[in-house]
Amino acid sequence: MTYRRLPDNLPAILRNHGIEVIEIPGWRTRGRPASTGEFKPVGVLCHHTGSYDRLGDTADDTAYAEWLAKEGRADLPAPLAHLALSRGGVVFVLASGRANHAGRAKSSGTVAAGDGNALYIGIEAMNDGKQGWDTRQYQTYAKLCAVLSLKVTHNSVRTVRGHKETSTTGKWDPGRIDMNAFRELTLKKMNQIRAEASFAERARIRMGGLTRSVRDAFGRLGTRRATSPGEELESEPTS
Repeated sequence: MTYRRLPDNLPAILRNHGIEVIEIPGWRTRGRPASTGEFKPVGVLCHHTGSYDRLGDTADDTAYAEWLAKEGRADLPAPLAHLALSRGGVVFVLASGRANHAGRAKSSGTVAAGDGNALYIGIEAMNDGKQGWDTRQYQTYAKLCAVLSLKVTHNSVRTVRGHKETSTTGKWDPGRIDMNAFRELTLKKMNQIRAEASFAERARIRMGGLTRSVRDAFGRLGTRRATSPGEELESEPTS
């Protein structure tokens, strides 16, 4: 049985890509017990919370995230997702282990049918599914999926799915999102991240070469000492 938790440095990974993060205390050890099933995520599953009522402030959003992480429902124990996303684009980190968010999953994209709670990282976006999507929330949703795909599951955008694409019981979330268009946006963000990483690596290599050149130049100068005008330079002792 495979039970692979999300990385401890997940908040740092997200913040490094410009995502605002709030950590729900205890998330690193939170998850359904291994006796309930595996956790070996290969994809990201997008949801909306359904009951969200535009609370609109950080305190209320945090309370909602706490409920998702710690309380759950009488018929469905917490955690109910790994991450939550507020209307304002804030990501709450809820749990690192298996969560009750997907149920049985049918084949979708490049992800085979199976136990959805084992196969997917679950994101609950605070939205009733009918109210539309604020630009900031929608854009952050796509960026979050892009970062998770590149840095955690290490899989293609085709493993980013909506619950309506995997559900065997007629789920419709995330409501009013065209998942094909959403994946196109997610792919653009993945490519932006790749391009930024490539640029940073090229800059690092160039700076490394420059540093070596400067070091070599100073090394050559280091064998000589400065003198007053007209005085001959001499080599300095090396031992």
